[in-house]
Amino acid sequence: KNKNGKTFPVEISSMLFEIEGEKFVQGSIRDITERKLAEESFHKSERRYKSLAKLLPVGIYRADVDFNCLYVNEKWCEIAGISSEQAAGKGWIDAVHPYDRELLWRKAEQLILSESIGQTEYRFVKSDGTLVWVLGEISAERNSNSNIIGYVGSITDITNNKKLEEAIRYQNLRYDTLLKTSVEGIHILDGKGNLIQANDAFCNLLGYSKEEILK
Repeated sequence: KNKNGKTFPVEISSMLFEIEGEKFVQGSIRDITERKLAEESFHKSERRYKSLAKLLPVGIYRADVDFNCLYVNEKWCEIAGISSEQAAGKGWIDAVHPYDRELLWRKAEQLILSESIGQTEYRFVKSDGTLVWVLGEISAERNSNSNIIGYVGSITDITNNKKLEEAIRYQNLRYDTLLKTSVEGIHILDGKGNLIQANDAFCNLLGYSKEEILK
């Protein structure tokens, strides 16, 4: 507190030394008001960030420049199947499917070189063996000097989309196999009655080549 009664934060440093058997203490005092204001602003921003992250329907995470996990929100833990404590540091890697870990590191190296936003599809394996497909997005976090100080990113559960894609591929495979192996003539018309697909049996039955019949 100064003479006018104003209270302000300071940093005090002191050192004990001895001269000819007599002990002295040398000290210094520094006004750290600006630093404290900056710290408080940072903490407020951090609290707002975490409050927002709780409300988002996607998994949010932060990592340092070496991709050590610093923070994950509750949705990230729900999707990945591990706690924030387990995810800390390099712990998050253990939850990633072993086949996808090398892919993630390659993407991380590309991100460092390009300094751009990265996007990758990969899998988490939960403790009960359940596979969860996610779409991961990551972007560099910079300080006021534009230096990279870490990364922020998100994961979105796309497991249902992957299952649908697999079902469509399976049906297409069955359809292609049917077209090729069926001894009966199979053809497909669009909504206007135009022929858009026909198998060899259909073409042979009519005596046309596939190129001719699909004109």
